[in-house]
Amino acid sequence: MMSSAAGKTPSPGQAIYSASKFALNGYFHSLRSELCQKGIQVTVVCPGPIATANNSGSQVPSEVCTFAN
Repeated sequence: MMSSAAGKTPSPGQAIYSASKFALNGYFHSLRSELCQKGIQVTVVCPGPIATANNSGSQVPSEVCTFAN
């Protein structure tokens, strides 16, 4: 499952996005604990910020986005 680091460490101006990723993280962590008894593994990947055209209007300071490099 692909999520985002925003679900673990929210940034200013990203409340709705962070809340949705936090919900995904919680759901899939719970699902993992339910399915592990059946031998099914669930992995949640949470990459950090990536400079794209989608975040050009973001309120995130530029120095926060550089740690992903």
